[in-house]
Amino acid sequence: MSTLTETPEEKGLCLLSFGKLSSFANLTHILNALIDAGGTRAISQLRILAHVTNQLDLGSSNWRNKPPYLVFDMIGGTGTQATGSFIALLLVLLGLNTEQILSEFVDLSDNILDKQGLTSQARTKELVLHIDDLLKRYHVRPNARLLDQNLGSGSCKVVVPISYKHDAGSMCTLRNFQVRQEQTLNLTIREALLVTLAAPPLFTPIAISKDSVTFEYIGGDMTLSNPVQEIISEACSAFDMERRVACLVSLGCGHPGVISAPDNTNLEIWNRFLENLAAGNERTAQAIDRQMGHLGIYFRFCVATGLEKALQRSQPTTEEILAHTNTYLEDGAVSQKVDTCVDFLTVRGGLSSLEQLSEFASQFFIDSSSKARLRADIVRNVRALGTEHSQKTFEDCLLFLAEASPEGPRLIMYDNVDDPDLELASLLPRGKACVILITSRDRLMGGLCPEGH
Repeated sequence: MSTLTETPEEKGLCLLSFGKLSSFANLTHILNALIDAGGTRAISQLRILAHVTNQLDLGSSNWRNKPPYLVFDMIGGTGTQATGSFIALLLVLLGLNTEQILSEFVDLSDNILDKQGLTSQARTKELVLHIDDLLKRYHVRPNARLLDQNLGSGSCKVVVPISYKHDAGSMCTLRNFQVRQEQTLNLTIREALLVTLAAPPLFTPIAISKDSVTFEYIGGDMTLSNPVQEIISEACSAFDMERRVACLVSLGCGHPGVISAPDNTNLEIWNRFLENLAAGNERTAQAIDRQMGHLGIYFRFCVATGLEKALQRSQPTTEEILAHTNTYLEDGAVSQKVDTCVDFLTVRGGLSSLEQLSEFASQFFIDSSSKARLRADIVRNVRALGTEHSQKTFEDCLLFLAEASPEGPRLIMYDNVDDPDLELASLLPRGKACVILITSRDRLMGGLCPEGH
């Protein structure tokens, strides 16, 4: 196994995003007027993170006790009940390793998140005591703030979303670094940890005074549906746009299983269902995988089967979560992906720049080795954008791609266009709404667009 030898200037960036469970996992509990604390699910993410980082060799004889902030340049995300945000803060600001964070999170789940019979006020009071004890055990000063430079996490940056109680649709981002675009909210670490978990109905909002005005904040998990895109955006603000990205790791909470429409006729429940259908967190992750997977730097890890049964109950056990996660990690394809991810985290060469990742609204990789494969890939990529495209034919897809996207230009890469009998011009979308890249061993392909060849 190789070791890191590049200088910091030569290393590609490594980014880690904690995703959240699809909102549909809680729909049954909403219908039955039950509250699902759901903290245990993030244990799956932590188990996967430990499995990946424990295979790294950074020239240390005791790497298993080294914290992830030594591996990643930025850690962020969200999670059910904003647990991903909470974990990100502990990993970066407190510098915990995977064994410590797993122990702390199980303790949080058992004593706070999954504790039954508490009102939101009582649960919030217990959370405050729990956070105070946690910071005391790790010798964190009560007045230590996000932007303090002596927190021991080196150059690793953390990004987590929170929302305002009276404007829950908006998002405010907590960071341990400054950005030009806005003034960073410099909360104490205590306040930041409390706010990330303070999502109703389990907890009450956290009141924080700023400039003689009191604001009430809640966790941002209901606002942010795409943490991967958010962390790319934040990396563009924190680093040079020309900086190359070596690895982008996304950790999911487990697939929610089959999605069913509610039988209840309550209008509020149906509105919630339709909002969740639009968000579709795991579907979003799959779409990103299709758009970015060909770049070779995006690694999505999420337990595909098994957890959906545990998630149907209000309190899946730690043992169930770990058992299903271990089975997932033992799968041959997953094991191969982990090995590749570890290699990228070790070598850190960097294949794509931040500018390339953020420039296009979507990116499609088209296998063009034959006409049939090209047509099939075009249809598959467009249909994957949503149910409204599910019935589109190949011709419909070309017309759609020729239309300007409000999110920005699309990038379409036609790869392996080596068949001399392939009439590629008839298989391309018209107009200037997208950027087309063609890879081919046939020099004559340059004649399609001489000025761009």
